[in-house]
Amino acid sequence: MAKNKITKEELKSLQEIVGKLNQAASQLGNIELQKHEILHASAQLKGDLEEMQNALKETYGLVNINLTDGTYVAGKED
Repeated sequence: MAKNKITKEELKSLQEIVGKLNQAASQLGNIELQKHEILHASAQLKGDLEEMQNALKETYGLVNINLTDGTYVAGKED
Protein backbone atom coordinates (compact mmCIF):
# COMPACT_ATOMS: atom_id res chain seq x y z
CA MET A 1 0.00 0.00 0.00
CA ALA A 2 1.34 3.43 -0.97
CA LYS A 3 1.96 5.99 1.74
CA ASN A 4 0.32 9.38 1.47
CA LYS A 5 3.04 12.02 1.40
CA ILE A 6 3.35 15.76 0.83
CA THR A 7 5.83 16.98 -1.76
CA LYS A 8 9.49 17.53 -0.85
CA GLU A 9 9.07 21.27 -1.40
CA GLU A 10 6.04 21.39 0.93
CA LEU A 11 7.91 19.38 3.55
CA LYS A 12 10.94 21.66 3.31
CA SER A 13 8.75 24.75 3.62
CA LEU A 14 6.86 23.27 6.58
CA GLN A 15 10.13 22.35 8.34
CA GLU A 16 11.51 25.86 7.81
CA ILE A 17 8.39 27.48 9.25
CA VAL A 18 8.34 25.19 12.29
CA GLY A 19 12.09 25.76 12.79
CA LYS A 20 11.63 29.53 12.69
CA LEU A 21 8.71 29.29 15.11
CA ASN A 22 10.83 27.24 17.52
CA GLN A 23 13.66 29.75 17.19
CA ALA A 24 11.28 32.63 17.95
CA ALA A 25 9.98 30.80 21.03
CA SER A 26 13.55 30.26 22.22
CA GLN A 27 14.38 33.93 21.71
CA LEU A 28 11.29 34.95 23.67
CA GLY A 29 12.43 32.71 26.51
CA ASN A 30 15.84 34.36 26.49
CA ILE A 31 14.25 37.80 26.51
CA GLU A 32 12.08 36.86 29.48
CA LEU A 33 15.18 35.64 31.32
CA GLN A 34 16.96 38.92 30.60
CA LYS A 35 13.86 40.82 31.74
CA HIS A 36 13.84 38.90 35.02
CA GLU A 37 17.53 39.64 35.58
CA ILE A 38 17.04 43.35 34.84
CA LEU A 39 14.03 43.57 37.16
CA HIS A 40 16.06 41.91 39.92
CA ALA A 41 18.97 44.31 39.37
CA SER A 42 16.57 47.26 39.36
CA ALA A 43 15.05 46.17 42.66
CA GLN A 44 18.54 45.87 44.15
CA LEU A 45 19.45 49.36 42.94
CA LYS A 46 16.26 50.79 44.44
CA GLY A 47 17.23 49.24 47.76
CA ASP A 48 20.75 50.66 47.45
CA LEU A 49 19.30 54.11 46.69
CA GLU A 50 17.02 53.95 49.72
CA GLU A 51 19.96 53.01 51.96
CA MET A 52 22.02 55.90 50.58
CA GLN A 53 19.14 58.34 51.01
CA ASN A 54 18.69 57.25 54.63
CA ALA A 55 22.41 57.63 55.33
CA LEU A 56 22.45 61.10 53.77
CA LYS A 57 19.33 62.09 55.70
CA GLU A 58 20.98 60.95 58.93
CA THR A 59 24.09 63.04 58.14
CA TYR A 60 22.54 66.16 56.58
CA GLY A 61 18.91 66.07 57.62
CA LEU A 62 16.10 66.52 55.15
CA VAL A 63 17.74 68.14 52.11
CA ASN A 64 17.38 68.31 48.34
CA ILE A 65 20.66 67.35 46.68
CA ASN A 66 21.74 68.57 43.25
CA LEU A 67 22.97 65.43 41.48
CA THR A 68 25.18 67.46 39.14
CA ASP A 69 27.40 69.23 41.65
CA GLY A 70 26.48 67.79 45.06
CA THR A 71 25.18 71.03 46.54
CA TYR A 72 22.11 70.83 48.72
CA VAL A 73 19.43 73.01 50.20
CA ALA A 74 17.13 72.37 53.12
CA GLY A 75 14.09 70.37 52.14
CA LYS A 76 10.51 70.55 53.28
CA GLU A 77 8.77 67.75 55.13
CA ASP A 78 5.60 66.57 53.43
